[in-house]
Formats: sequence, C-alpha cells, structure tokens
Amino acid sequence: MTSDEVINSYWKYYLSLESQVVELERFIEFDLKVNGKTYSSRLLELLQAICSEIDVIGKTLALQCDSSYRVTKYTPIKSWWFVIQNTYEGIQSKPVCFRKETLFPWANFFVAKVNGKHIDDPTVPNAHVPAWWNSYNNVKHRRTDRDRTGLVYSQANLSNVINALSGLCVLETLLLEKTGCVVDSNTLLSIEGHNVFRNYMTWSAV
Repeated sequence: MTSDEVINSYWKYYLSLESQVVELERFIEFDLKVNGKTYSSRLLELLQAICSEIDVIGKTLALQCDSSYRVTKYTPIKSWWFVIQNTYEGIQSKPVCFRKETLFPWANFFVAKVNGKHIDDPTVPNAHVPAWWNSYNNVKHRRTDRDRTGLVYSQANLSNVINALSGLCVLETLLLEKTGCVVDSNTLLSIEGHNVFRNYMTWSAV
C-alpha cells in the first residue's frame, strides 16, 4: 500500500468526517466542559461513522505493522490494538490538541494476550478500552436502555465524537507515516484542509 492509496482511500474520507464535525460548530460551541454532554441524532450518526472507520483503519494499520497478522470483519478492537501498541510504544500517552484542550484518546488502553485471548492488561492499573468506544457500542446495540448515567442514547454526545475523531486522526497519521508519507504537523495541514487537531506529532515504531 502506498501513501497515495492511503490518502485517496482513507485520508480523504477522514477529512470528510472532520468537515462534518466542524460544521457542528455553527450550532454547538466546541467547549467540551460546557457542551460535552450535548447529544443528538446527528452526533449519533457521526459517532457511529467515526468509530466504524476507526475499526477499518485500526485493522489496516495492524496489517501494515505485522504482515503475518490476519483479520476478519469480526476481529475485535483489542486484537488489532495489541499489534499497534506493540509497534508504537507509548501511543496511549500521546496527546492531541483540540482548541484549548489536550486530549488523550487512547489513554490507558493496554492489552495483553493471555491463553490466546486479548484482554485488558492485568499488569497495568485501570487498563481499559476507551470510554468513547464503549459509548459507541452502547448506542449501537442498546440505545433505548438506561444505565447509571441515564439514557444510553445520551452517550452520543459531543465529547465522545471529538475524542473518537482525535483517536481516528492518530491512527490515520500513523498509517500515512507507515506507508511512506513524511508526516508532521505542517505536512498534515497541507493535505487538503485538515483543520481541527494541531498538536500531534509522529514517533518512530519500536
């Protein structure tokens, strides 16, 4: 896979998703402290689209990291993330700057392989799948239920959409880098209108 193929097949779709999120700012101020819990059917659409693409990009990147890795449409996030985290040490702590806030979309997502199964790493305190990913699955499968936080549908909110998009941006950046595109903040800004996240930089694979 070449960088041109990645740009045409994946990055341009990322930019489409990003522009749809930016369009929301006409109606919702992007202040996550004040409006982070705002939810709507449009945010639900975006959360599902973004997280679906995360699954696509995650599997694609894992294959680029390990040519022996095999995926199917049923491969879970912990499986492909295990390959990525072992290729990019410290990815969990890499920041993404959004407006005046610093996001860590993959924080504490550490996976171990035990007896052939991928599980939350028991050696890392509070290791877990990102909350926005759990929210995506919640609104996908049990939207009308209620849990301790209230109506599950309300998890289709601005905070989860922005954090998911930042997580997708990290994976897209790594895929571009992995396939030969020299990626830094200036390069990304020059690739057709990227204009949401500013302060993520690449790092070398292990």
